[in-house]
Formats: sequence, C-alpha cells, structure tokens
Amino acid sequence: MVTSQWLCTKLLPDIEANPEIPIKTLQRKALGIYRVQVKQRLMYKVRSLGRQQIYGGFDESYALLPSYAEMIKSTNPGSYALVTWTADSGNVTPRFKACFFSFAAQVRGFLRGCRPIIGIDGAHLSGYYKGILLTAVAIDGNNEIFPLAYSIVSTESMDTWSYFFRSLKALFVQHGCQRDDWTFISDRMRGVESALYDVFPKAVRRVCAQHLYTNCRQAGYSGTAFHDLFWVAADAYNPYVFNKAMEKIGKLIPEAVGYLDKVPEQWSRHKFDVGVTCDHNTTNFVESFNACTKPFRDLPVLSLLEEIRSWCMTKIGARFDKAVDIGPDQLTPYATKELEERSADSRFCYATNAGGGGVNLRF
Repeated sequence: MVTSQWLCTKLLPDIEANPEIPIKTLQRKALGIYRVQVKQRLMYKVRSLGRQQIYGGFDESYALLPSYAEMIKSTNPGSYALVTWTADSGNVTPRFKACFFSFAAQVRGFLRGCRPIIGIDGAHLSGYYKGILLTAVAIDGNNEIFPLAYSIVSTESMDTWSYFFRSLKALFVQHGCQRDDWTFISDRMRGVESALYDVFPKAVRRVCAQHLYTNCRQAGYSGTAFHDLFWVAADAYNPYVFNKAMEKIGKLIPEAVGYLDKVPEQWSRHKFDVGVTCDHNTTNFVESFNACTKPFRDLPVLSLLEEIRSWCMTKIGARFDKAVDIGPDQLTPYATKELEERSADSRFCYATNAGGGGVNLRF
C-alpha cells in the first residue's frame, strides 16, 4: 500500500524545486514514474508534508518567534521586534497573540527619505492557523513602495489595529520621532478609525477612492456617467472642478451627493495637504506590496516573516545602491521623467502678459 510518507520521500525533489507545484503535475509524475494512481486528496497531503519538511511545521514556527525577535534586536540594532502572548494563568500554556516587526533600514529610510504618508492594509493568511498580515507601506522619493512595518494578528478589529498603531508609534519614539500628525490612507476597514485617533490624535486620514466608489456601487449608485463624474471629483486638484463634478452628480443621482458628503475621510485631491507632497488617492501602492507577499502567505509564520524580510532587504538594498550615487542637487529618475514630460507638454502652452511682470499660461 502506498503511503503519503513514501510518496513525499519520492516526490520531495520536485516539491523542493517548486513548492507551489500543481497537484495534477505530482499525480502525473507518480503515475508515470512509479505506476501509482494517487487521489487528489492524498496528493494534497503529500505536498503539504513536503512543504513542511522544507519550511518547518506551523506549531514549531510559532514557538521559535520569541527567539527570532531577540535575534533581530541583537544582530540588527535599531530594529523593532515584538511578540505578544496571552497571559500565563496557572497550568494554561501561553498562546501566540500577535507580532510586529520593522527593521532599522526600514524605519530610518522612512523617517529620513519618505513622504509623511503611510498606507495601511490587511491581507488574509492561508496557512494552517490563518490570521491577518497587517502592513504599513510608504512611498520613497522615486515614487516606489517602501515597506515600513508588518504585523501578524488573529483578525482585523479595533484591538488588533490598536496594537499595530501602538507598536508603530513606539517604533517612531525609539528613533526619536514624536510626530503624530501623519497622513494615513486605507480602505474603510473595521476598527481603523477609532484605533488610529487613539494613538495618533492629530493624524489625517484619507480613504481609498477606489474602495469608496465600490461602496457607492453597493449602495446603489452606479452607471457610466456616475463613474466618470466620481473620478473627476476624486482627481480634482481645485474646489472649482470638484464642485462642478459634484453638481453634475447631484443632477444625475441626488442621493449620491448626500452619501459622499457624509464621508469623514479625505478622498478628493483638492482637500489634500500640499505639505505631504503626495496626491495618491488610492491604496494601490499598498496592494502592490500585498501582491508581492501573496506567494508566501500560506507558509509557516517564521518562513513567511523571513520571506518578507528577504524581499524587503533585496528591494531596499538595490535602491540604496542607486541612491548613494545621486547628488544632493540631483532629481530621482521618477522626478526627472515627470519634469521632462511636463516640459514637453509646455510646448502647447502660450503666455499672455498679465502686467507687473506676471503672465497667464493657457493650453
């Protein structure tokens, strides 16, 4: 009789080469090489056993987290690593509650070279114990994503977001930053608003316009005309364009204007603080990071954290190597490209004398 252990031993090299190898591929290999027809359910178990041998077990992974956190703090000064357990009561063994990690290069890079806006989001883990991966992502001077911190919690709630924001503030304080008027952007997730203002009372909150539009559709406000006008309003850089778009929405769907007026968060660009120097009104940059972590979110927690650390190290390291060659008076490649494109567009402008040395530009 063929057992899962025997199959795992025989197919382990294939699983090591590709831990995401399709089940049907493993079935064909078992049939072609060993003349064994394996049911799909058994082959899932075989692949799971193989992945466990490669990455370690889920239980063992959680047990190693405290040692992992201490290793980070001892070998990477300036990093913040926190693992939280339930209280030890009597004979009950403490259980994992949450963890939070940010490496020194991440927080220093954010405080010294990124804009004061933080995108936050949660992504579901698909491993044996499930959970949520909370992330804080910034935008660097080249308009690229810059992962700041990440946390693993049981679920999205006010308590878990409070844990995340408290840890984030402690991270900033550890590096001598007492600022609490950061701009945060997210979708309208449960528990975020109360938790955020408890920890960062002066914070400014933006809501992702794409998620807000989805909420409008769910409320019954849809149609091509509404879609186009909504995005005119969301992308408006001045009150005049915004008000004109909202006026047209009011004529089209009067209830939609009342719905949008009640949104407490900022979602139109004309409301954004120019000091933040960032006009992002969606969380696409955070979701880009989530997409990068998706292949790892079914791994044991320690392997997941190591894969994220490795990904961040590779990206930040490569950008650092490029940044050291940029002089203090030089622009980043993104800024250079933007300036060149706008300079090219200026050929279609013409100037009219406005008196007093001023001019009026028109396209």
